[in-house]
Amino acid sequence: FAMPCHEAWCESVEALLLGLPGPMRAKASFSAGLKFAMSRNHKVQVCRDDDANSRSKGEGQTGEYLTAADVGDEASKSAWVKFVDAHWTRRAIEHLDQRTSRAFADFSPPACERVGGLYNQIDALPSMKPGEILSTVLTQVARIAKDVDEQVRGELVAEGKRELTARIARVTVEEFDEFWPSLGGSLKTGGAAAAFAEPFVVSALRTLSRKEPLRAAEAACEVLSAMPKSADAVLDEILGQLCPRAAAMLAEHADRVTRLRNRLTALRPDNASVKRLGTLLDSASQCATAP
Repeated sequence: FAMPCHEAWCESVEALLLGLPGPMRAKASFSAGLKFAMSRNHKVQVCRDDDANSRSKGEGQTGEYLTAADVGDEASKSAWVKFVDAHWTRRAIEHLDQRTSRAFADFSPPACERVGGLYNQIDALPSMKPGEILSTVLTQVARIAKDVDEQVRGELVAEGKRELTARIARVTVEEFDEFWPSLGGSLKTGGAAAAFAEPFVVSALRTLSRKEPLRAAEAACEVLSAMPKSADAVLDEILGQLCPRAAAMLAEHADRVTRLRNRLTALRPDNASVKRLGTLLDSASQCATAP
């Protein structure tokens, strides 16, 4: 290959080679070096300028002269090309080096596309909404992959956990209502998805209980049957926030509070917090109807 580089040509060639999976770099280096260095002879001709004189230097030799105009529509749709180009754009060459220097056993085009797609999802996590993060991560949790796929999927799940932990700690009621169906539904499906979702269910309910305890209690009712008895601790915390406001909430949301009481009594009839809420609601109801 020949490529035009106007400035920092050595760094440009390194960036080009680091866009290849590690094992493929051996094919571009006579000394099989995965790292680019001036001491190694690589099969790349670096041309100072994109002009006729530069092109003439490569005439008669086996190879291809590359410029930005040579990138077609198919390449622009490639997950791997998007992944590499994003690092080039950010000038994150060291990060690209770390990611492409893994021990790829399979570096076929489909494998590269999968890995590039996973890395693109990892890099997009900070800009996603909590529900989008959850959906992205849950699609990977139960998948079985080999080679570098497995390592990168692990990174995606770990980064997703970190992002969700941070987001849920400051979640708003509106955000909660947006991603709760997916989060609560994951808990009910069982298996790997449920194991991943459970700590986030608990965290989300605790965060919401400090802002909107009635909504948190209603959400808890939706998943209590899928959670172990040990999860009663979070129910106690929610009702601890709700009970002091029971009378006011009964006056303002009578139907919701009555339905909540009935569901909690059916799900956890022996729970002390549920019994306390019932007593408080009975007392508030009697006071409201007293002459």
